[in-house]
Amino acid sequence: MTSSRFNAGDGWLLLTVAVWGLNFPLAKFALDELGPHSFVGVRWAIAAATLVVLVLLRERNLRVPWRDFWMLAGLGMLGVALFQMLWTMGLSLTTAAKASILVSTTPIFAAIGGALLGHRLSARAWFGTFVGFLGVFVLINNSITEITLGGGTIEGDVMMLGVAAIWAIYSAAAAPLIARHGALKTTFWIVLVGTACLLIITFPTTSAQDWSSVSALTWGGVFYSAVFSAGLSFVWWYEGIRLLGATRAMLYSYLIPVFGIACSAAVLGDVMTPVQFLGAAIALAGIVLARKS
Repeated sequence: MTSSRFNAGDGWLLLTVAVWGLNFPLAKFALDELGPHSFVGVRWAIAAATLVVLVLLRERNLRVPWRDFWMLAGLGMLGVALFQMLWTMGLSLTTAAKASILVSTTPIFAAIGGALLGHRLSARAWFGTFVGFLGVFVLINNSITEITLGGGTIEGDVMMLGVAAIWAIYSAAAAPLIARHGALKTTFWIVLVGTACLLIITFPTTSAQDWSSVSALTWGGVFYSAVFSAGLSFVWWYEGIRLLGATRAMLYSYLIPVFGIACSAAVLGDVMTPVQFLGAAIALAGIVLARKS
């Protein structure tokens, strides 16, 4: 049973969501120049190479039982390949604000899934989970008197809900593998298989891309997004899951838009309004409430 006190698992998860939040404004430059398929392909190729180097430095062998390998391969196809392609297509069919709200339902899916598997949450934990989601909604809606979210299509919205459900299932299914093989080895096999699938899907676009004309700023966004947001942060995320469990770890997903908006303010000069600060505070309060239950 995990402790209600904040520990190293919380630290790893906070580091992860901070990296993912900063990824939004930095990756924006790369996406605008490369397009989604070329960006996804090169990003995950570099992420896989990063993990290969880490594994060679820290792991003496990469062997896993065949039963676990097929499970890891399935998670790679689900949590890397399918997740990334569905996220890209969904974002193209709906607005960024609505996408952020819909993806932020991940902790709710995780809590429901955990309850179905017998990991029942207390009333306080459920309340904290919904308070956290309310905070994210206020943060992105940027109003407490009216609904400002609009645009997009039903198809795109459904895809983003699918993304949220996939991430919850993926993280929960990885937990026993992390316990057996550790965060680094588990991440390595998942990312390796998922990247192979993505490279096959994106090859026609990436091979036609004029890479010699890509700007230094774009390459900077690609390398940050690949090495930190897609490579190292997956190891940190899994380490947090190992220490806290998937349901509690998922609560930190609420902080991704908080860090994203804050980083956009710092990097792009956007301004956070008082309502957004209120939403961020509510989201944080929800996490603390659910985490300590």
